[in-house]
Amino acid sequence: MRVNLRVAPFMFVLAIIALPCAAQEHVVIKGKGIVPSHLKTPLNLTMVVGDSVCVWVELKGRGRFEIESVEDQRYLLRFEQIGSMTKTIQVDTRFAERKIGSHERTIAFDVMMEPTEMIGRRLRYAGPVGRIAFHRSNGRMEVAKDYSLDMPSVVEVREEP
Repeated sequence: MRVNLRVAPFMFVLAIIALPCAAQEHVVIKGKGIVPSHLKTPLNLTMVVGDSVCVWVELKGRGRFEIESVEDQRYLLRFEQIGSMTKTIQVDTRFAERKIGSHERTIAFDVMMEPTEMIGRRLRYAGPVGRIAFHRSNGRMEVAKDYSLDMPSVVEVREEP
């Protein structure tokens, strides 16, 4: 087998660059959005990556989702449905690789949507209802929940006569 000496250095550099990418850890975020049975409106899931990119996530039958994400990133998952309160889940995958022997971490959870008629149309959650992160020292998953409600203030604008 003949090796082209002009191409060999390029292939070597390409292999060195690709090596870390092949071993890169990733986190699988999966679960299900559970909607009230009397609501027939679709559930929508959007994912904000970092501070700038917003992606629509396709839901499979009965509200199932699965997202393959890279390690060392922050995500905000927003579940929205007409007739239900919007819920957000914050996922921080930094330090996920610190679990020994793990190249793939799976986060699994369900989100149950709450109808607005039970709580009140003007109420909303004060922040993300769930926060998922990984411990800095050993990669242990940490989960926090907060269902605090908030009523947005209404600003009236009047024209002066």
